Amino acid sequence: MKRKYEIVVKQYQLFEFEWDYDIPLTEEIFWNDVYNISDCDPDSHIVEWKEIIPEQETVIESTHPADREAKSLQSLIDIMWDYISEKDIPEITKRLEEE
Repeated sequence: MKRKYEIVVKQYQLFEFEWDYDIPLTEEIFWNDVYNISDCDPDSHIVEWKEIIPEQETVIESTHPADREAKSLQSLIDIMWDYISEKDIPEITKRLEEE
């Protein structure tokens, strides 16, 4: 029997370095001048694993702590949106832009 799989892998990359320049580090500078995959500490894990068999599908979800925290945070965000009305969105957007 032939089996088909779909596997989603998520990789976190942690960069720790000191920035000894007079200008603040920007995203553009990071990607153009700092980013180097060989300088990071990668943490890879499987987010989702699907074994697809005709008439049946098995899904195995990640048990990685970062994904559990993300799901928990997303649940809180979903609950928050239940209490926000359309008239609140401009104020929320304004606050996000200020930060």
